[in-house]
Amino acid sequence: MNAGGSVSDTVISAGGGQSLQGQAVNTTLNGGEQWVHEGGIATGTVINEKGWQAVKSGAVATDTVVNTGAEGGPDAENGDTGQTVYGDAVRTTINKNGRQIVAAEGTVNTTVVLCRRRPDCTWLRTGYHAEWGVPVCAQRRYGVWHCCKQ
Repeated sequence: MNAGGSVSDTVISAGGGQSLQGQAVNTTLNGGEQWVHEGGIATGTVINEKGWQAVKSGAVATDTVVNTGAEGGPDAENGDTGQTVYGDAVRTTINKNGRQIVAAEGTVNTTVVLCRRRPDCTWLRTGYHAEWGVPVCAQRRYGVWHCCKQ
């Protein structure tokens, strides 16, 4: 989609992809991919199993829900799944098995990690878990944030 264009309520299955320079609202990635290029804005994307969202430099993703990318634990190689941020990500929710990779040039704001405790939480990014009613954090290993509970 070119700059100035918009699309909403799109479902992208495995093998499909969306290249975005305009605005996309409420996209669901069921194994599909979404590339948000410079000037693009993705709002309300839900990334399900084997889906991938790449937020490029100069692009913005807001209110994203990440449900994939960390299956198999912190040392698993899952390829391009979850969310990779080179631009800006705001209000991201990372559920169990979700993964958010933030490149050196990327920025994130208000990431909430919702998943199970990891005992080895040593390098922290804070968020808040409404169900637990306590702060949560994530440990960065090999550039990937994994969940734990303070």
